[in-house]
Order: sequence, then C-alpha cells, then structure tokens
Amino acid sequence: MFFKETYEKGQARRRQMAAPAEPTFEMLREIAPDLDQILTGYLYGELYCRPQIDERTRRLLQVAMFASTERRSQTRSSLISALDGGITQEELVEIFYLMAFHVGPPTAVEGLKALKQVLDERKAANS
Repeated sequence: MFFKETYEKGQARRRQMAAPAEPTFEMLREIAPDLDQILTGYLYGELYCRPQIDERTRRLLQVAMFASTERRSQTRSSLISALDGGITQEELVEIFYLMAFHVGPPTAVEGLKALKQVLDERKAANS
C-alpha cells in the first residue's frame, strides 16, 4: 500500500476535486485495489496537492485535457467538479472555443454536448 498518510491525503483531495468519479474508485478498490492506491496516493495525494498552480487552474486544465482527449466520463466528471468549484458556464464554453481551433471542431462540440447535459441535469435537479 502507498504510504498511509499520502493515500489518506489523496482520498480527501480526490473527494474535493473529483467527487463524481467516486463510483469509478469504488470499482477500482473492488477489482484493482493496487491501482486505486497508486492513483489516489500519487495522483491525488501528491501531484494534485502541488502548490505551483491553484485549484481553479487545475480544474480548468482537467476539463481541457479530458475533453481534448475525448475521455467522455472524465470530461463529464471534470465539468461537474469545475462547476462545483465556482467556474462559470461562460468560462467553460471559452475552453471549447479555443479547443475548436487547436484540437478540432468535432472535439469541441463533444465537450459542449457534455457541458449541456451537465447543465440540463443541474437545472432539472433544482426544479
């Protein structure tokens, strides 16, 4: 197991940054516990705790990276995390404007579809 303190720090950070991904980590703990420990301990307990960039920037980067690589479930989770972290719809749309030019319109459109779905679900939940 990863160092217990690093793993616990990673769990707290993951819940803060990626709460929508918790079902994935539950699955990992069940069938690939070593991978859960590595990802939680190192990715969330070490890399995502580095002070060189702030939380807001990290969330924006996650959206851009996952959307540009067309990782649909991670894009969705990162959009939820970004909105939960105070990033606005307008700021997220801006990422996809830039993505349309640098990565390609189809990828940007897929990201916008994911954003629309997340926004619609939030609207329905608040109705």
